[in-house]
Amino acid sequence: GAWSRTRLTGGDPADWPLSGASEAQAGALGPERFVATIEPWHGHQVVVYRPTPDAGAAAWTRSVIDATIEDGHTLVTADFDGDGRDEIVAGERRGRQSVYLYRMVAGATDWSRQVLDDGDMGASGCAIADLNADGRLDVICIGSRTANLKWYENAGH
Repeated sequence: GAWSRTRLTGGDPADWPLSGASEAQAGALGPERFVATIEPWHGHQVVVYRPTPDAGAAAWTRSVIDATIEDGHTLVTADFDGDGRDEIVAGERRGRQSVYLYRMVAGATDWSRQVLDDGDMGASGCAIADLNADGRLDVICIGSRTANLKWYENAGH
């Protein structure tokens, strides 16, 4: 089939070497789509791009939702709480070596951060699955710097 290409962003607009993006994942907030990134490459920011209303397919608005991670290296999106809006999971390989879940605050444009692991996961990759077949999506991460594999079980609300 035929494909078209549309440039959405160049990532962090700072001067090199603090520019660009690495990880990217698509998500949804109800009917609205978003793209989440780690910026710059293995950077310190979790960023969300949302379509700019009435501005065309290539116009997306950049929002930094966290600028405190170190060596961000993994990113996944899913609706973990069943509210029709995806959350974002991001991990950092250095610094605190933690994994975070970001949730859009209802009726707002802000995102809250919940710590899933504080200090024992140098996450280099995460995946989403319902590992225990309880109907709730869980998170699985592998830590390259911490030499471990962990299951973060979603216990619900």
